[in-house]
Order: sequence, then structure tokens, then C-alpha cells
Amino acid sequence: MGFRGVEYEELVRRHRRKEVLVAILATTLLSIVAMAVAYPLVWVAFMSLKSQSEIFANPWTPPTKPRFENYVYALQAGGFLQYLKNSAVVVALVVALMALLAPPAAYALSRPSLRGRKPVLYVLLASMFIAPHVTMVPLYEIMRYFRLIDTHLGLVMAYVSSGIPYVIYIVRSAFLMIPKTLEEAARVDGLSTIQIYLRIMLPIARPALFVALILEALFVWNDFLYPLILLRSKDLFTVPYGLVIFRGMYMIKYGPLSAGIMLATLPMAATYIVVSRYLRSGVAAWMGIKG
Repeated sequence: MGFRGVEYEELVRRHRRKEVLVAILATTLLSIVAMAVAYPLVWVAFMSLKSQSEIFANPWTPPTKPRFENYVYALQAGGFLQYLKNSAVVVALVVALMALLAPPAAYALSRPSLRGRKPVLYVLLASMFIAPHVTMVPLYEIMRYFRLIDTHLGLVMAYVSSGIPYVIYIVRSAFLMIPKTLEEAARVDGLSTIQIYLRIMLPIARPALFVALILEALFVWNDFLYPLILLRSKDLFTVPYGLVIFRGMYMIKYGPLSAGIMLATLPMAATYIVVSRYLRSGVAAWMGIKG
């Protein structure tokens, strides 16, 4: 073996050692991040299985004897099952309305032929920079005028009006990335604008729409501010607002509160696990078309 062969093998060994070192560092870093993210959830899970006295005596260790009474209390005495239903209804309505309204608007705003689209885009962009707290007073007055205070319909309208600019911008970006040749070829084949939108553009942009809707659903499920402002009746409370009932004037019921947090986490975690498969397949299909 000549000098060049030995030199080549040495370069290969160095490259492999470098790859192994990078893999070890990446695995170590990701493991640390994963533990930092998972530990609070594990800690809350431990607290949900402890009595109040055990929580104060030793809050950081696993429960000596799991107490599922906290979950029973949260579901029955705390009425948490009703809060879960309320949140599910609100999230479903918000996602359905955004899925119906945002894609057509995003497609129209992505077409250069639409007159006045730039002012509309500027208004949408400006609305995204306004903090929700700034709009609380006018929002409350509008809802009170239309008698939508203490109704799920008013809460849904508030979420849709505040979140739809984000969904429109995300889906519009997906429409802008689609090659114009696809639309031109469809027009040559005799398809109308609506047919092009429904048969070609919307299916291709579906992964971006899914991402936007999932982010909005997570925000609605976890939001506390809008229910605090718009809801009054206990039967209409959503999950974040319902968790407040476990906090008394002089004492917080940490066991039932932790059980409620775990119950509130499970639906969104399960939804993400189910939807993530469709997201990955959709993104793979989108990348194939783009390539």
C-alpha cells in the first residue's frame, strides 16, 4: 500500500472519530434538554399521586403509596370532566372555523392579481404585533354589546379573530412556495380558479395548514386570559380557568391540582401523537413535489 493509501485511511479514521464525537455530544445535549423538559411533568405526576401531607413532607420524591383519589376528586368534586368537555368544544369550533376561513383568504392574498392585497396584508401583520392585553377592554365591550359575555360562542369568536392572522400568514407562505407552473398547467387543462384551489393548491398546502391549526389548538387549549375575561358561569369554564377552583383562600390543594394538570395534558399529547404521523407524511409529500 502506497503513501496515498495510508494517508487516505488516516483521513477516513479521523472523519469517523469526528462523527462519533459529534454524535456523542449531540446525544448528550439532547438528553439534557429532554430531561429538563420531562422533569417538571414527572414531578407533577408524582404530586398527583400524593396526599397533601406527603407533598409538604417530601415533594421531590416518588409517592410511597400512590393515591388515585386526587384524580377522582378532580373529575367528580372538582367538575373537571365538564371543563375538559368545554375546552374540547371550544377548540373544535375554533379549529373548524379557521380551517374554513383562513385557507381561502391566504390563497387570495397570495395572488398578485388581487387588488388591495398589500393594505390587507399590512393590517394583518400589524394586528399580529398587538398584545392581547391591549384589546381586552374593547373586546369586552364588543362582546357585551352583542350579548356574548359568558357564552362559548363569544369565546370562540375572540379566539378566531385574534388567531386567524397567524394562520393566514403561515398558509399564505405555503401557497407562495408552490410553483406557478402547476397553476398555469391547470388553467391550460380548463380548470377554474375554485377548482385549482380545491384540487391542487389546497392539498399541497395542507401540511402548513395542519401546523398552523395545531399551534392554534394548543394555544386555545392552554389559554387562561380570554376565559377569565369572557366567562362567568362555572359550567362554561375551560380547563385552564377550571384549575383555579383548586386554589382556596388559605390553602391550595396541590394533589387535585396536579391531577387536573395531568388530565389537561393528556388530550393534547394524544392529539399530537395522532396528528404528527399525518404531518410527517404530508411534509414528505410536499418536499417531494417541491423537489
